[in-house]
Amino acid sequence: MNRIKGRYYLVIGLFYLFFLLNSVIIAQDVETGMNVTVSPPILIQLIPNFTWETNQNLTNAFCLDDYFKDPSGFSLNYTFTSVPNILVVINSTTNNVSFYPDFGFMGIRNITFYATNDMGTTPSNPVTLFVNLDDEAPKWKNPGKNKVNVYQNDYVNFTTTWTDNYQLQGYTFYLRQQGAWVSTPGSFSGIENISRASAQIVSIPGNFIYWYFCANDTSANSNCTDLYSFNVSVPPVVDNPPSVSPPSSGATSPPPATTTPPATGAAVVQSEAKKKIKDFLVEPSFFKISMKQASVDTRILKITNIGNTEIFINLSLLGVEDFVVLSENSFNLTNGEVKKITVDFITKNNTVPDQYFGRIIVSSSQIQEVPVIIDVNPINQKFSVDVNISEKYKVVKPGEMVQANIIIKNIKDITPTNVKLHIAIKDFSGTIYDSYEEDILFDDTLNLIRNITVPSNTIVGEYLFYARIYDENNIAIDSDSFQVGTRYLLAVYFKKYFLFILLLFLFILTIFLILRYKKEREKERTLTLYLMLTELKNLIKDGKFDKAVQLYIRIKTIYGEPVSRASIKDKEKLKEEIEKLSNKLKGELETAKEANSDKEKSDTKKSEDIKEVNKEETIVKNEEKKESENEVKNEEKTK
Repeated sequence: MNRIKGRYYLVIGLFYLFFLLNSVIIAQDVETGMNVTVSPPILIQLIPNFTWETNQNLTNAFCLDDYFKDPSGFSLNYTFTSVPNILVVINSTTNNVSFYPDFGFMGIRNITFYATNDMGTTPSNPVTLFVNLDDEAPKWKNPGKNKVNVYQNDYVNFTTTWTDNYQLQGYTFYLRQQGAWVSTPGSFSGIENISRASAQIVSIPGNFIYWYFCANDTSANSNCTDLYSFNVSVPPVVDNPPSVSPPSSGATSPPPATTTPPATGAAVVQSEAKKKIKDFLVEPSFFKISMKQASVDTRILKITNIGNTEIFINLSLLGVEDFVVLSENSFNLTNGEVKKITVDFITKNNTVPDQYFGRIIVSSSQIQEVPVIIDVNPINQKFSVDVNISEKYKVVKPGEMVQANIIIKNIKDITPTNVKLHIAIKDFSGTIYDSYEEDILFDDTLNLIRNITVPSNTIVGEYLFYARIYDENNIAIDSDSFQVGTRYLLAVYFKKYFLFILLLFLFILTIFLILRYKKEREKERTLTLYLMLTELKNLIKDGKFDKAVQLYIRIKTIYGEPVSRASIKDKEKLKEEIEKLSNKLKGELETAKEANSDKEKSDTKKSEDIKEVNKEETIVKNEEKKESENEVKNEEKTK
């Protein structure tokens, strides 16, 4: 019996032990299930291309963990596509990637990496591997500066476009003003890019300035542009010239917030040109075009002869010869004639995405320059940027903030993308007045509000709020214009509310004319009634009672009062009514005369006060003259 009872307790104990173990296992499974991966890996940034020489290995080129991410923070498994002639090895501990090409191999190969977790696999961007003895130096084209006439203390921006068969790395700008050469280094990347530099010209007018760029690629191959020079111009005579402070040279080295602009620029050119133009008018005042590579846009340039004689007009291009085609270059304009010129803006397949500046020069007896700003974006954009300045910030004063709404969109792959956002204030010659840069991460669409302060000594004129987003392989740019200066505020306000102001003015003028008309009519009516009343008295006096009754009825009708039948039949009654009406009219006439008299007295008093003041001034002057003569006589006596 005890043995059976013991077995019974053993079975019950084993059952409870099994139940407890099963509960623990289920709890562990539930806890583990709460931490499983919920989505595939994410490519957080693009893997760059790699270049190295033949018979050389490229070890630990990059770490895959820097480019892929698991949403739940777990480790990922990495694979890749096979690559002929190159052994690819992923370190299982660090996830670093190394490349081992075959001996003697030279060529280009493409590879794609993959990251995998429980929910799926995510590919990287295609990565290009260049294996060759790179002995080809970078090539240059389109060297230039942003100003034609350069004066002492001006800031000048220099640029040159570079291309390389594999990868650009850096550049150096060389400038000689007074003796020794001064070098300024910079960095860039890609197979096509632009070297940029900005410098203040301190040499005196008449001196020659020499400059050139040199660039190198990742294989240490280097090349330099030709040597260029320009002459420092003699400045025009300007009253009270403003002070000058340096602008930024571009995205590679943004200036501090206190950066102030140069005194010369497109704003000055525009302002001075508009003052001088008298015989013709050009519309619009500037062209700002946004285009893609390999595209065409057409606008109209309208020129109007506002002078009194026939004029000859000549059109020329400066700085935008590769982008602009004019339908006509020269013509005559008679008095009052309007000429419309078709302006075609053209970009090529190989146009470097960037912002370009130039001018259309319209010349006759005077010269007017029409600034041209062209924003060129890639034909196959990965992302885009759109800049819009609200009406509130379209006109700002120097030292105030200008604000813009910036919309960034991912056009192709809606994946997290890291880019740099560069913001700047530029004039219509491309001179940068202030700028800054920040890193941006976005997926699909990102709406930003950004602002930048206009330097306090910025000259009145038109400017650009410029934005550029870019990474190692992609770029997108856009800009919007705004005005600096208080003198434009009234013009902008008047233009915006012109119709309302015109209607309000016409309404006030109409009310004034109506009131004045009523006043004059009332005076005329009172005078007419008084004359008719005098005639009525004479008719009664002469005994012409019938005519007097008819005239009395007319008077009462004009005056707007009812006519009493008793007064018409009774002569004495009629006389009393006439006497009452006469006294009433006399009172109205006396009131009107008193008003006119008070006005005349006021005018007379003002005139007398003015005469009195002039008289006192004359007396004071005479006394001063006498004192001066006495002083002269005393000095003569003393001598």
